[in-house]
Amino acid sequence: MKIISIDIETTGLNLEQCQMLEFSAVVDDTNDVKPIDELPSFTCYIENGKLLTGSPYALNMNKKILEILSGQEGLNKDQLEKYRMENSILKIEDLATSFYYFLQVNKVIDPFVEEQGNGMITKWNDLCGKDHMVSAFTNKSKKIHINVLGKNFPTFDKVFIEDVPRWQQMFRIRRRIADPSILYTDWKEDYTLPNFQTCMERAGISGEVSHTAYEDARDTLIMLRKATKNYTLKLYDTKQSNTQSKSLDVSFPSEKEIDKAAEAELDNTYGTDYSDLERIYKNAVDWTINHMKNTK
Repeated sequence: MKIISIDIETTGLNLEQCQMLEFSAVVDDTNDVKPIDELPSFTCYIENGKLLTGSPYALNMNKKILEILSGQEGLNKDQLEKYRMENSILKIEDLATSFYYFLQVNKVIDPFVEEQGNGMITKWNDLCGKDHMVSAFTNKSKKIHINVLGKNFPTFDKVFIEDVPRWQQMFRIRRRIADPSILYTDWKEDYTLPNFQTCMERAGISGEVSHTAYEDARDTLIMLRKATKNYTLKLYDTKQSNTQSKSLDVSFPSEKEIDKAAEAELDNTYGTDYSDLERIYKNAVDWTINHMKNTK
């Protein structure tokens, strides 16, 4: 399985009033485990092209990013192009396309296999200034479905990311999203799922939460690797599972059939009521706590 650990930094929590400042993704392959520092990664600062607004806390926490973005002011066209490349700055409207090309170049996706029709070949200049020949995303292209890992991703990062121009045209985030908190919960003592700092401590990762998108995406991936013993942890016996399934008279849809139906439904969905997700999540946590109390 190829999984992408994603993290963002923003000017605050409110999608309507705040903006994304940084986007980072680290790609891992559970069938080809390599050292963390050798994994393909994509990190950029975001030029929103409008007045930035947000909470004082978030703006102060991300002041280094704001200093980098402010360095663009007063530069001529040639200077601006050079400055943006040196500091990995992308316009918000170029983020989805650049990420799509990054996934191609690093062989995370093969557009000639995964698209309905091959797109036109185009040249992409990556964040390091290197040219690559890639397949352009066209109206014949299929959405790319990705497996995502991220702390609090469904209720925060995903909300901002899916507001990026062209993102939902190009990508579908699979409905099952990995969150490391479930792997580092003390089910007897915790009253809620642990925060990022607690997960780091329980995973044996030293230091404080960095609050930079790349470091947080990287640390989240380290947590997953540690909890799964570098993806070698086996939770069930496949042969036994298959034997039990064959003994049943009832025919169930396969996992692939379920995924295909779910993704088709997602492709026709353009909005999500996140307040419902929060309510469902809270009810699940409350039920778990009450259940543990009653079974002690």
